[in-house]
This record gives sequence, structure tokens and C-alpha cells, in this order.
Amino acid sequence: MNLNFNVDSDIRKAETLPAIFYKDPELFEIIKKKIFLRTWHWIGDENLILEKKSLYPLILLEGYLDEPLLLSRTSSNNIKCLSNVCTHRGNLLVLKPSNSSKIRCMYHGRRFKNDGKFEFMPDFEKTKNFPRDCDNLHAFLVKSWNKLLFVGFNPIIDIDKVVDIMDKRIGFLPFSMTKFDSSLSQDFKINAHWALYCDNYLEGFHVPFVHKDLNEILDYNSYETEIYDHCNLQIGYGHTFNYNNRNIHFGIAPRFTRKLIPYDQQTGNETYTLTQSDLIKIANGITELNPNIYQLAGIGIDAGGLYSYELKSGAKGNVGFSIKNLLSFMSGNKDVIENGLLVTKKVKQNDSLVLSIGNSVEVNLPIISKVQLATDYNLIAPTQSLVKRIHIGAEKNILKFLNLRGGINQGFIVGGFGINLFLLQLDYAYFTEEFSGYIGKNTVETHNLQFSFLF
Repeated sequence: MNLNFNVDSDIRKAETLPAIFYKDPELFEIIKKKIFLRTWHWIGDENLILEKKSLYPLILLEGYLDEPLLLSRTSSNNIKCLSNVCTHRGNLLVLKPSNSSKIRCMYHGRRFKNDGKFEFMPDFEKTKNFPRDCDNLHAFLVKSWNKLLFVGFNPIIDIDKVVDIMDKRIGFLPFSMTKFDSSLSQDFKINAHWALYCDNYLEGFHVPFVHKDLNEILDYNSYETEIYDHCNLQIGYGHTFNYNNRNIHFGIAPRFTRKLIPYDQQTGNETYTLTQSDLIKIANGITELNPNIYQLAGIGIDAGGLYSYELKSGAKGNVGFSIKNLLSFMSGNKDVIENGLLVTKKVKQNDSLVLSIGNSVEVNLPIISKVQLATDYNLIAPTQSLVKRIHIGAEKNILKFLNLRGGINQGFIVGGFGINLFLLQLDYAYFTEEFSGYIGKNTVETHNLQFSFLF
């Protein structure tokens, strides 16, 4: 049988494999031996055997390989993948998930430890040359990557090389925090050749015609497939506007705002100019500096745009704008004294519009390699001070999920970091602000910690 199936590396010349590849029963069995019995298989995740002494039976590729396997977490907390077949008469050992330090055959009572080692066989005490290594349950190679479990029968592929690629491309995802939810899981049994299913999954040409909901949020023109020796990565981007092969992005960010404002209850005027020292005194309840405080709460909307470019030198950058408080509405109640009586008044307030433009560019610097440099300038801001309108910063990615930041704000050194935990973004910043018209006259040091959920 001719097993030479070639696909041209030039996609413009490539053709679908001949029909015999999908239809011939003999070839189907040959592929089982040459591919499926010599590679690695995903069999689940560590949530299946969270506790020590956990046992979880499964059938690998039922209807094809039909290999009975047993996942085991031993008393010493090691994960094993064992044959679920008794080494005496081939009886299935564990029929359902359970917790036990022992594995016992229900046919003749042969007993194994949960790491697969033979332990006991009734009425075999006088048997010579017993037990032998072949009486232990066969242990298959098992690899754990971010809670995902892979088993290999006689693999010819170095899975560590595949794992390295996955670490580099998607290692930032918080796999350790994931947990299987059966209510969100569905199984679909499809009567199809495995290769036909893979062919369908690996191409995205059908997305605009079959997956309506996905197509509405996916920028099909930006769909990418990265191919490696033993794996591939498909990347889908949200919709962007493209102009001359340059990306233009727009975004809108709704937010909730809460403010505590000190005021004079006698006059109703917000006459207090508070320093950092004053705020500390208020927090400690010092009565001689105890203005009344009312609360404002409301919503706001910020917007922005970004234009991505690439210089002839190869450096990539972005130029953009942001509009803070494009929409701002806050309200609250303030108690004031009028004619000797305490009166509650409704207060409405809008934050001032702030319009900024900025630019960032990625450059290669000696020793520290790639660094993101950025600057922005407030075109419209509550201050007329030029120094207070300019901000300069730099960001360096040192780990897959960690960014270090530093720069200058209003002439002061600032710093911070950002941590990306998949759906959660954690940002910390330390900065100094000037609340007077002159730098260094009335400064306040601030520590800012922000949590963002990324949808």
C-alpha cells in the first residue's frame, strides 16, 4: 500500500488528501499503529484526582485504541497512569472513581498498591519466582502541564519541546486556577473519520458561514494560524478597522465613581484645601479638623483611539488619544444648616473633560533589550501648568505576565507594575502629585492599586 501522502508547503498549490486516506480500513489500522500508539494523548486534568489516594478509570479513544487506563494519585501525592487490567487474568480493576490506597481485582483477589506495585495474591504463598516485575500494573508515561495530563504509550515525540512552545505562547493563562464545571460541558458524538474532523477544525474558512455569533466578534481578516513541528496555535482577534494595512482601534470604557468630599456644613461651601497631613488627621478623628463629608457616586464613560505603525527601522509604535469624562454624572446628598435647621440638599456634579494625546514606541536598548517608551500631553486639563500636562513613561516586560513601569509625572519620578492573570489585571503605581501652581510646594505621595476584569 502506498503510504506516501504529500501536501505542498505552498498553500496556493496544496490539495486535499486523496479519498483513500479517509476511506480505506487497512490504512485506518496502519495509522493507529504508526501514529496513535506512538504519540501523546491528553487524558484530562488533575481535577479528576485532586485528593491523595484518588483513582479514576477511563478508556483511551474508545472504539479505536480502547485502552483501559487508571489515573492514580498515590499516598505520596504522585500522579500515575496505570493499566486498568489485572496482570493475572485480564479483568478490569476499577470500574468507577474512588479513593483507596489499594487496588483489588474482583475476580481472584489480586491486590496492588495505588502506584501499581503488586502486593498480594491469595493462595500464591508457595509459588516460586513470584512475584515478578510483570506482575506489577504497567505504568505508562505521564506528563503534567498546568494541571493538564498527557499519556504516552511508546512516544517518538519529545513532549517537553511541545510544552516549551505552549509555555511561550499561552503560558500566561491561569491554568492552575481553572476547575472543571460539568454544567458547562457538553459532549458531541460525531460519526466521522478523525482526520476529517481535524481538517474541519484546523481551517477557518467556514467561520463566516457556519458560526454566526463567532463571526460577529471575530476579525476574520486577522485570523492567524501558527504552525510548529507537532502542534499549532490559532489566533482570533476582535474586530479592528484597517487602513492601508495599518490598524486603527477604538474603545469605550464605562466606569463607576465614588467620591468623598469635605465641606463646611454651616455655609455649604467646599472650602477645605486638604494636605496629606490633613487627611491623616481626619482619618484619626481629630475634632478640630473635622469638616463634614458628603458622598457622590455615579457613572462615567471614557473613550480612546489608537493607530499602530511600523518604522523603517523595524520599531513598532502606537499613537493615540484618550477622552476622560466624555460622559460624567455623579449625585449625592449634602446636609447644610439653613435658618438654624438641618436641611438635606441634592447635589449633582460632572467631572471636567480631559483630552490627551500620546505616543508609544518599542525600542531595543543595550542590556535590557525591548522596552516600551511612552509620552502623553493633556490638550484639555483642569490645569494650565505645562509641566503638569506632560507625562513620560517606560514599560519593560520581564516575565510573561509581569510588566515593570517607571517614568516622570509632573516632574516627579514614578514607578509601578502590572500583572496579567488572564481575566484579571492587577496594576500598582506610586506617584507624586502637585496640588499648587508651583512644583514642590504642596505635594502628595500616592499609592494606587487597581483591579480590572478583562472581558
